[in-house]
Amino acid sequence: MLMLQLINQIDVQERAVNRRMFEVAGLFFVAVCCWSLLLTDEIDSSQALLASDWFTATRPWFEAITDVFLYVFYLLFFALLVLGFVTQQALLRGLVWRYLAAQLLGSVLVVRILKMLLGRGRPNSDLPGQFTGEWGVWTFDAGFHAMPSGHSADVFTGAVLLALVLKSRQLRCLLLGIAVLAGFSRVAVAAHWPSDVLVGGFIGSCCAYALLRLYPLRT
Repeated sequence: MLMLQLINQIDVQERAVNRRMFEVAGLFFVAVCCWSLLLTDEIDSSQALLASDWFTATRPWFEAITDVFLYVFYLLFFALLVLGFVTQQALLRGLVWRYLAAQLLGSVLVVRILKMLLGRGRPNSDLPGQFTGEWGVWTFDAGFHAMPSGHSADVFTGAVLLALVLKSRQLRCLLLGIAVLAGFSRVAVAAHWPSDVLVGGFIGSCCAYALLRLYPLRT
């Protein structure tokens, strides 16, 4: 029964996938508008927010959960893979393979290369917010791997991939809400700047969408 409910929630029609991607694009539009409030002085504004009483009080909570979001999607897709093999549902297995491919393309390849090329200082580095990298010169110091956020790319890949195929608006909002909270947590624990999170999330979202469009799922 649960299996049937899950399968019935998945809609991989191209028109529906494109429509849901517009919802994701709307989310990023709102995020960019919020970020634009910090655009003129992102570093000083972010540091002032991090030093505020509210951020100081909530930071231990964000530190406790910031990595949990990664495992939520890892376990979710692992469960889908197992379920796909046990019930011989190629649709579920195909969804997981596309998730893995999107992760390899975005979080592993694109994000890691950009981190080393750009060399942006994390909030707790010696040169916070500065870009020290040069094309052809690799930056291997993790303290200068702020841009883009790997956590955000990772989480948004899973959240957007599922959001693009699920019929339920409530489930889509829940998954995207988790992704937004995960991205916010990276800023709250002083690991990234807001623009790092935006770029990382954008990369993950684009990779998820690209895998579904280039290699459509078949029901």
